[in-house]
Amino acid sequence: GNRGNQLLIAVLESRYPALFKDQEVEDMVVDWLDQTSPVPRRLSIPGYDLEFCKEQLRNSEGPPDKNLGNGLNRDEKLKLAYYLFSKHLTDCEGGHNNPLPRKYFKMPWKKSDDVTS
Repeated sequence: GNRGNQLLIAVLESRYPALFKDQEVEDMVVDWLDQTSPVPRRLSIPGYDLEFCKEQLRNSEGPPDKNLGNGLNRDEKLKLAYYLFSKHLTDCEGGHNNPLPRKYFKMPWKKSDDVTS
């Protein structure tokens, strides 16, 4: 993988340790990030449910929320992990020496962006 992926994993593991303490979840996340297209990432999540993810965030105490993920089964953790990654990661075409197009610069995601909607 690349350093950006490793950094993203480290940030989310520190914010949501209960979600990523399952080695199987962490391994699956690394596999997602190694894929080159966001479509297979989404399809690899069994029963991905946006409302489930938003509900989990509404009921959480963070950020950071050290307990987010407690009491969830592996599939639920995977759904939530994918959701969080999708809020922090944007796929774009380009090489290492190409400037990033302006359309990829966004204000950072906040939990309140989704919890109130």
